[in-house]
Amino acid sequence: MNIIKRAALTWAILTLSCLAPVAKADEDNFKALCECELILVAEYKGCENSRSVSPHNPPIADFWVMEVLKGPPISVPPFRVRFESDTVPTKIPPHWKFDERVMPEKNSRWLLFIEHPESHDKIAHLTFHGSVGRVEYSDDNKARVLRNISSKDR
Repeated sequence: MNIIKRAALTWAILTLSCLAPVAKADEDNFKALCECELILVAEYKGCENSRSVSPHNPPIADFWVMEVLKGPPISVPPFRVRFESDTVPTKIPPHWKFDERVMPEKNSRWLLFIEHPESHDKIAHLTFHGSVGRVEYSDDNKARVLRNISSKDR
């Protein structure tokens, strides 16, 4: 995929992510997500609740890998993800405090899209454009990913 087409798809994902949940993303968005080098089905187990968590320093979420849909095998539990948002506020409210209720429900399943798995910061991986690269698991979403991955092989 050429750089201009990829940039256009990335822009579409970012624009649509502000308007609708990624779980409802259309096929073009899934095509862009499926360009990621690593795609996992993973179960959320909890997060590192540190005093240093802020909008600019997101919590580290622990996931157990259930299935690798694309990419190399993953054998190290937990699979740690820097739980970034797709947008970061420029001004943080003075009494802002991390609240674990903004995290997913424990034991919920997610599709994780990791664009460059080798470039993580040795602590946690980054999902594609923060929250855009975390899609709530459903059989339909998994089928959409598999359909997009297999269509690239034709």
